[in-house]
Amino acid sequence: AEKALARSVLNPRGRGCWGFKEIGHGRPPRMSFSRDVAFLRSLCARPRVVLHTRRNIADEFSSRIISQGIGRAHLTRVQWACFETFLGNRSAVAAHGLNGSDASLVMKGCQPIAGGAAVPVAISHTLEDYVENNVNHDKLWAYLGLKKPKNSTGIHSEAG
Repeated sequence: AEKALARSVLNPRGRGCWGFKEIGHGRPPRMSFSRDVAFLRSLCARPRVVLHTRRNIADEFSSRIISQGIGRAHLTRVQWACFETFLGNRSAVAAHGLNGSDASLVMKGCQPIAGGAAVPVAISHTLEDYVENNVNHDKLWAYLGLKKPKNSTGIHSEAG
């Protein structure tokens, strides 16, 4: 009943839907990332999940939002381990130095889910991919099933 209600409100005509953004997922205390992604995917006919981060975690730590909040760097480290675990990196928890309850939360709440299709359940994309307009940015458009705009002015150009 919950899915039907959410689908009727968010996607009443059953069209392709996209545009959900939530930076709080994959961070304690809300560590039901795999279940949450599966639910969101169930609302769309052709779901696509993009896990958008910075290319380097140190760059993310230096952002104004992360650097000015107590404990935000740690939560970001947990989120990165969650995203990487979800994408199939079995060593992400150790790579990010997590242990104890954080490691357990990630291992339980961020496991990969089956997609059942030729298209990956999720992909990783970075701010730098967008700014550089590189091959990974091209892959994003292909993953979304959209044609990349020919005119990529603005953030991609020195004059923009």
